[in-house]
Amino acid sequence: MIISDLSHLDIISENNAILGGAATSVTTEGTAYGDSTKVKAITKTNSIPLGNGGSLSLGFGYVKASAVDAKDASAKANVSGTAEGDINFVIGNNYSIDTGRRAQAGGFVFAYALDLPKG
Repeated sequence: MIISDLSHLDIISENNAILGGAATSVTTEGTAYGDSTKVKAITKTNSIPLGNGGSLSLGFGYVKASAVDAKDASAKANVSGTAEGDINFVIGNNYSIDTGRRAQAGGFVFAYALDLPKG
């Protein structure tokens, strides 16, 4: 297919702002080393339009890693997030417990972004 008449299209460089909105991203990662290990990680993000050019985006992440070993268990976890909008914040927390034979690590992250409606 050959399209030869593109006169009805706008040139993007002539427009000031054509994109916008709220955005969130979350990342979780966990590792466990030992005779018996378990790792669980969950992430979820969702964005919705609010009308008049506004939008809301939420992100959540959770990770838990645990290990048991007769000599030396090890568990690591990390969470991170980003949020972009007129109003935004990210809350996150990681923890780690290691007693030698048992190790546990985990974390959670929550990201919130709001792009305010125009007008």
